[in-house]
Amino acid sequence: MKINTISKKVLLTSAVLLFASTFTFAQEAEVSEEIAEDVTPIAVTEESESIEEEAVPVTATADEYIEASPEKKTTKPKSKIHNPFEGMFEPKQKKYIFYEQTPLSTGTIGYGIKPRTAEIFVDPKTKKVGIQVYYQSSFFDFMFDEKDVALIAEGFEKYLADFDAHVLIKNKTMKTRKMYTSKGNCRVEWGTIKAMINNYGDAKFHVGYEFKKNSPYFCIIVKDCKNIATDLGSNVAEKSVEVQLYFTKAEARQLLEKIGRERVKQELQEQAVSADSY
Repeated sequence: MKINTISKKVLLTSAVLLFASTFTFAQEAEVSEEIAEDVTPIAVTEESESIEEEAVPVTATADEYIEASPEKKTTKPKSKIHNPFEGMFEPKQKKYIFYEQTPLSTGTIGYGIKPRTAEIFVDPKTKKVGIQVYYQSSFFDFMFDEKDVALIAEGFEKYLADFDAHVLIKNKTMKTRKMYTSKGNCRVEWGTIKAMINNYGDAKFHVGYEFKKNSPYFCIIVKDCKNIATDLGSNVAEKSVEVQLYFTKAEARQLLEKIGRERVKQELQEQAVSADSY
């Protein structure tokens, strides 16, 4: 009797649980169908695409495309602080027009010579033509006006004539160095690095020739000069050193072609600088 009563209670409980789970499943299925209907995607039509395109703001013309960027908060620009070292290491020669290179040799300690490559330039302000060369741990700029370039050219013609006539003199260096002129004048600028060629002065130069290993080189000897720079402090050189420039016949011809009147005018005109006063 007791066993039958327990069996009936178990069956009744199972039936109640089965009914509850069935009812819950039916509710969940009904809710999921409603959600599915709400999220059904809308087909994109041509009309919706055109509306979307019209909503994009036009930021540039067809000739110039500028990509739109998000707005940024505007901030007040900071005041520019002056840097006292600004421009200190900019080459002073940026004001010159460098336009060519030319081969030559310079004197060495003793009696030798050393092949170099010089830079040719013109100062658009003064119209002077220059030769920049490295000599004894410094860079030198030698700057000549038209009259002094003519002295060098005349000296070279005399040198060629003496060379062809076989009348060049050996073992008379101090005499032959200024054989053709001792009246030249040039501006000299020098410094240990190109960015700081701040020393300058006015020097005399000679034009002549000198024998080196039995070969007579055409030469330009630039004498030392007083340093007249006034803004360099106290630790500066009082004067420059003498510089000897040596040329073979071919090298001298190249030099004169590159520093001649017509070439200088051409370079000035190409740089849109008036050459009327040259």
